[in-house]
Amino acid sequence: SLSALVDVMEADQGIGIAGPKILNSADRNLIVEVGAKRDLGSGRVFPLFCNEPDFESNEIFEVDYVGSGISLIRVEAFKKVGIMDERYFFLWDDMDYGLAMKRKGYKVVAVPKAVVYHPPFTEKRSAAVNAYYGIKSPLLTISKYSNSVYRLKCVYSMLRTVLKGTVYRYLSGYGDLA
Repeated sequence: SLSALVDVMEADQGIGIAGPKILNSADRNLIVEVGAKRDLGSGRVFPLFCNEPDFESNEIFEVDYVGSGISLIRVEAFKKVGIMDERYFFLWDDMDYGLAMKRKGYKVVAVPKAVVYHPPFTEKRSAAVNAYYGIKSPLLTISKYSNSVYRLKCVYSMLRTVLKGTVYRYLSGYGDLA
């Protein structure tokens, strides 16, 4: 994986961060993601090839973020962008960093030829963790990168989603999670 990421970054000095294709460690034929795109208007994330069968490709995908714990960062880009925002403890830190890279003029790419194995990201989320960080972190990101119209649309969209989940949990007998 490392050599594939290095080759891609050496071929294009405009790349600030490159990440591998992530395969499910429990089912190595299933993709967790190959980077992701973001919609700042709704606060939604769209992982590329999520839960699709594995494939081989030499294509490089320009994305909004790649997994931060498994990516390769160009030293010059790191010096310009700096460390990750410490306000993110869990969730969306890699998304924020990808957007920070792009804001400084660097490309963020996913490299399917580079492969790592990781459990699906939803496996480490409890309802409580998702309720707190799954709301706090997207709102922080939207506040940093969106104009006021997109912020309002995102807050509205997130409130709708949270309210639906709350009502569903309550009606399903999980009032404590609601």
